[in-house]
This record gives sequence, structure tokens and C-alpha cells, in this order.
Amino acid sequence: MSESFDMLLNRDKNLTELSEMGGKLSSETSKMKSDAKKLRLSYMFRQYMTYIVVAAILVFLLLIKFYVL
Repeated sequence: MSESFDMLLNRDKNLTELSEMGGKLSSETSKMKSDAKKLRLSYMFRQYMTYIVVAAILVFLLLIKFYVL
């Protein structure tokens, strides 16, 4: 009888621990998603940086041509 009571107390403890671990997992999952989005944007930025710089230089030169000359 005392064994089953001890098992019941351990079950409550285990369920509490599992609940806490689930909460931590949920918060870490949301952090992981935001980190993945930042990494994806960083990768896209690096991939297209050359095109962005060339386009910015061309726009700058066109603005100089139309407004200065």
C-alpha cells in the first residue's frame, strides 16, 4: 500500500517536471524560429549584396547626371 502511495507521489512529481520541460521547449522553439528567420534574411542579404550595391551605384550616377549636368 505504501508503495502505491509513493508511486502516486512520484507520478505527480514527474508530471510537474514534464510540464516545466514542455514550457521550456515551447519558449526555446519560438526563439529558434526567430533565429532561423534572422539567419535566412542574413543569407539572402549576402547573396544579393552585389546586385544591391551595383543598383545603388547606378541610381546614384543617374541622379547625378540628371540633377548636376
